[in-house]
Amino acid sequence: MTSWLLALPTVSQAQQEPAAASAASAASAASAVESAASKPAKPKLTKEEIAAKLAALAAAQAARKAAAAATPAPPPPKPVVISLRDPAIKAATRKAQATLDSFLPIAEKADPNNQAVSLKVAIRDGNKLEHIWVTPFSTLGKSHFTGKINEKPEVVGNVKEGQQWIFSRDDVVDWMYYDTAGHKMHGNYSTCAKLTKGPQADREEMKRMYGLDCGK
Repeated sequence: MTSWLLALPTVSQAQQEPAAASAASAASAASAVESAASKPAKPKLTKEEIAAKLAALAAAQAARKAAAAATPAPPPPKPVVISLRDPAIKAATRKAQATLDSFLPIAEKADPNNQAVSLKVAIRDGNKLEHIWVTPFSTLGKSHFTGKINEKPEVVGNVKEGQQWIFSRDDVVDWMYYDTAGHKMHGNYSTCAKLTKGPQADREEMKRMYGLDCGK
């Protein structure tokens, strides 16, 4: 016998159910009447009392808004600052130099899936030193490059954003590109170095958003 057949009532049950339901309804109605009769009626509020309650409610809401407005907003997170002499930055530079030959053929392919193909360059202005991203760029012979300064310098004053700059292979301190097909950022070792100075949540966010895995 199938399960849905077991759910059907017998003839005698079907005949008894209307009578049982009627008796239950009558008992429920009687109980409701008795309960209503036993409860005292609530006194009606006067117009003045209603107005006073509404005024008190409005005053409480205004007080909450004033308290919220007086609460100062949390300060924005401080940007991560790291010295170019920091061991993490130096290690990132060594890694970029050691892997530069594997990156350059990828850059020369000009694959449309690869975006933000860039080199980071050490630029000196007297005793001042700054690492700046350059893109797009192209090779000049075997050991030199030319490219456009892609950010506003904050330390050196001998270059400006958008300017064309010639530099040598020895000046390269980092490289990167973003593979849109694989949703993964390659290189960018200097950012990984900076993230070592920040919270773990920042590293996880970079990995989630850009596929930058600083653990490798």
